Amino acid sequence: MSTNKIDFLNKKRYNIDLNLYTCGHEKCPPSMRIGPIPRYHYIIHYVVSGKGTFEINNQIYCVGPGQGFLIEPDILTTYESDSEEPWEYMWIGFVGSKAKEYLDRANLSSHSPIFTYHKGDALERCLSQTVKNLTLGRNNDILLNSNLYEFMYLLVDNNDTTPPIPTLGKAQQAYIEQAMLFCENNFHTAITVQDVADHIKINRTYLNKLFHEYIGKSPKQFLMELRMNKACKLLLETGLDVYTIATEVGYHNQFQFSKIFKKYKSVSPSEYRRQVPTEWFLIDPSER
Repeated sequence: MSTNKIDFLNKKRYNIDLNLYTCGHEKCPPSMRIGPIPRYHYIIHYVVSGKGTFEINNQIYCVGPGQGFLIEPDILTTYESDSEEPWEYMWIGFVGSKAKEYLDRANLSSHSPIFTYHKGDALERCLSQTVKNLTLGRNNDILLNSNLYEFMYLLVDNNDTTPPIPTLGKAQQAYIEQAMLFCENNFHTAITVQDVADHIKINRTYLNKLFHEYIGKSPKQFLMELRMNKACKLLLETGLDVYTIATEVGYHNQFQFSKIFKKYKSVSPSEYRRQVPTEWFLIDPSER
């Protein structure tokens, strides 16, 4: 197996809108299978040559050169290289408050996970350059995030049915960004939506209005999802007990945490951890 695989977690300067998590390039052996397994960030694979299959939501897709597939956080997926023409692919993983908005504009989701790139080799060149830039020295986080934004632009530009972009003034956008950043920095404490509104010095009703218009959900839902995603990550990656995980994500009442978690994931925290295959703990962090 020929592999060019580099793992990267951008901890130098975290960008709340969109942040590179991992990327790499691999020539897979025949019938190499990964999954079923969940992720805790977004990841897109783009096939350079060969072919394989991608399974999600009990549907199987055949994916070949010039095509790619999206994996969303916390959704079980399986993908396997062909036995005769195994694929070579590149991948890019990312997080950020605007990740879903950009993917929506590219018409990509767990219900529509496959895309075909129609505009030459621009996407492949962008991914190749991103992998190369991982080897640069300090301050490469700026360049790498610019590569990620270029990648997202190419995906959105490839979609002919891009929905209209919501427009907000500078002040409204600043309120949204400050609110998200405050949630990111303080989700582990018992902050409420009122605390968020107080921090950025606006009315709670107005904050709700901005969130609904700008990101399509309430600040309460945004904060809850942020906490639940962090809890999923801790359940998958650590041996911490449920009470400790609850306190790590801002809940000091384990029963309340478990009740909200079950409503969000349809299973209890303990069941969620048991459902994850042993393979999760063995897979390479670069998430090939």
